[in-house]
Amino acid sequence: MNVSLVKTLHMIIAILAFATLAWRATLSQEHTTPVPLATGEDLPDGSSRANIKDDDGDISIDALDEIDIESIGILDEGSGGFGADMWRGSERAQVEKLLSQLPTAVRSRATHELMKTLLLSSATAPVKNQESSDLLEIRLTALADLGEFESFFELLAIIPESATTPKIKQLKSNVLFLMGNIAAGCELILNQVQEADSLYWQKALFICQLLRDEKAAALSLSLLRDQLNETDADFLELGGVSLGEVPNLTTTLAPNVLNFALLLNTEIGIPDHWLTQAGPAIQRAIAEAETILLTTRLVAAEHAAEMGALSANYVRRLYQLVKFNNEEFDDAIATAQKNGGALGRALLHQASIQKQWGDERATLLLASWQNSRATGSAILSALVNKKPLLTLHANDQIIHAAPEIVRALLAIGNDADSKVIRIKLIDGTETLISVTERFESWLDLLGESAEMDTEIERTLASLMPLVTIANLDTKPQWHPRMAERWWNAFPDEIGSPAQVDRGNRLFMTLNALGYPVGQKGWNLLLNGPNMVTTQVPSVGIRYSMQDAAKSGQIGSTVLFALLALGEGGPVEASPLALGSVLRCLRQIGLENHARAIALEAVIENGM
Repeated sequence: MNVSLVKTLHMIIAILAFATLAWRATLSQEHTTPVPLATGEDLPDGSSRANIKDDDGDISIDALDEIDIESIGILDEGSGGFGADMWRGSERAQVEKLLSQLPTAVRSRATHELMKTLLLSSATAPVKNQESSDLLEIRLTALADLGEFESFFELLAIIPESATTPKIKQLKSNVLFLMGNIAAGCELILNQVQEADSLYWQKALFICQLLRDEKAAALSLSLLRDQLNETDADFLELGGVSLGEVPNLTTTLAPNVLNFALLLNTEIGIPDHWLTQAGPAIQRAIAEAETILLTTRLVAAEHAAEMGALSANYVRRLYQLVKFNNEEFDDAIATAQKNGGALGRALLHQASIQKQWGDERATLLLASWQNSRATGSAILSALVNKKPLLTLHANDQIIHAAPEIVRALLAIGNDADSKVIRIKLIDGTETLISVTERFESWLDLLGESAEMDTEIERTLASLMPLVTIANLDTKPQWHPRMAERWWNAFPDEIGSPAQVDRGNRLFMTLNALGYPVGQKGWNLLLNGPNMVTTQVPSVGIRYSMQDAAKSGQIGSTVLFALLALGEGGPVEASPLALGSVLRCLRQIGLENHARAIALEAVIENGM
């Protein structure tokens, strides 16, 4: 069939299908979620919208040329951005390439925050030429992939309409679908299907037609079958299932936006492989879709939060929606161990809130921490359980739980939104609790007890490197002897290879943050093999990162650092890669980001 004829038929279908439907007024409310309106309170780090400036003064957005438009951001240096000179000295083609390669699906809240800040910063864009790509498109694509939907719309809102490319409109449609705002998404799609000759809009139109006019949808799907190829076999088959033309789904569904939107209109559950393979945007969309099974939403919410796309507060709210019976609460730890997974963690969370006695609550929180540490999500566990953790007063009765409580408090204190927490007491009154003060009270208790108990002294020694890395408004006096004490505090059941492996990572991290380990400390690592096999960044990435840091190229240094950490993020990065990244981030003044990455790397590795 002629492409021009196909497009004409689609336009006719679109006009007939939508003109008689009073679309916005009659679309089912259960498929509609309002688009969040951006306010000053909603902006990252509590900032208000950044004023965009250049060296000569204020920039008028109405008079921006192409280069200035690409410099738009919502974070300036005063509100947490990386500054107007972030790209000074950077080559345009290299910036485009590196931005397009950002590892957006890393299980790391720290690197997510670093990426997000980079993408939202107001900064003079590198000069473009005729072969250059659109930096706004690249940045918005990355924000959408990160699951940063609110930030996506914040940035989009200050981009002039003249700079909104077809690609950006497609991204907007995707994000609206992922947020559940079908009405706004379909309004945009109707406009675009009449203007743009793109298979994307024709596929999206089919999804909108499914909601109101199955006859039109059936004709659209028939036309799409003539145009699409084998790469869209999953979409076509799922479309057939949606219309009742195909009895069962036999094709493996790729985890993408249009397939997700189609799935919501069928009785087919979310495929298992989506919960392990999909990136943060799809995971967040699954977690927030109220029509999906709660158990599925729980798993997706944990994954999205581990990747930084969802807040720990949202995970906590989902945990509290799960219904458990009295028998499960009475034997919560055993039940959680038996059931495992997100449901087990939800049970432990609810039980820890119910238990008013400190020793019972501490036991449940300890079980939750250990469960999460085994799955590499200890920091998320701490953030989800921060309120019950902060209600635990430092006392001798639960000192056995002190090491994990201190580690959890370090993780909580490292979170920008968790410095001070409002807690409701048993009598119904509320009080503010400082994470730092609570942390220091536990540290003081350990310090006092260590004078009379050698085991507690070993516990305190094992925690001091982490305390130093976190630097929670405290001033620990680091000394190289602390590295030796940490080494000697290892439990006997941990063998030499594991001890050396953790020592390699910890000592490199401390050294990169400016804390000397000392020759005796480095000598301890000689107990390991002389040669090790590990993954390290390519020579090009590592040395380009170092050169960018030396010349003060903030944006390029951050890009190379993220690529150096790789898809595994800080937790899986080799000690050599981690150390190099931390040094370079500190060299360009990003001390807080470096410490957040370092703390994540050591805590999630069981230290």
